[in-house]
Amino acid sequence: MVLPSPKAWHSTSSSTIAAMADNRNSQLPSIWRQRMTGLPLPLAMLAITSPKALTVERLAEAVGMSLRQFSRAFRAQTGTTPARVVERLRADLARGRIETTAEPVERIADAVGFGDAENMRRAFIRIYGQPPQSIRRAIRS
Repeated sequence: MVLPSPKAWHSTSSSTIAAMADNRNSQLPSIWRQRMTGLPLPLAMLAITSPKALTVERLAEAVGMSLRQFSRAFRAQTGTTPARVVERLRADLARGRIETTAEPVERIADAVGFGDAENMRRAFIRIYGQPPQSIRRAIRS
C-alpha cells in the first residue's frame, strides 16, 4: 500500500481508512474500528498493521521519512509520539484478549508485540492504572 505524503495525512478520507481496516484486520476490537474514523493515515496504519511487527522505524520508512523527521511530523499532527500510540494500540489489543479469552498473559504479550509479560504489565499500569491480571480477575467476577 502506498501512503500519501505527511502533508496529506489530515486529508485522507475516513471512509478510506475504515475500508482499509475492514479489509486488513477484522480482529480489531470494535473500539479501534470506531476510533479510526477521522484519524490521520499513520494512525489508521497503526490500527490495521500487525502490532507485533509494527515499529516506529517501519512507519517512518513507509512514509519515506527519517525516524527523527517522522517522529516530529507525527507529534505535530497528533500531539503524541508514535511510540506511545504503538504502545496504546498494543495495550488495547491485549486488553481485548485478556477480557475475552483464557489465553495466558505471556502468550498475549508476545502476540501483540510487547515481547514479554513484564513489559505489558508496565504498559497496563501506565495506561489503565492496573496490571492485566487485575483486569482479568475483575471481568471474571
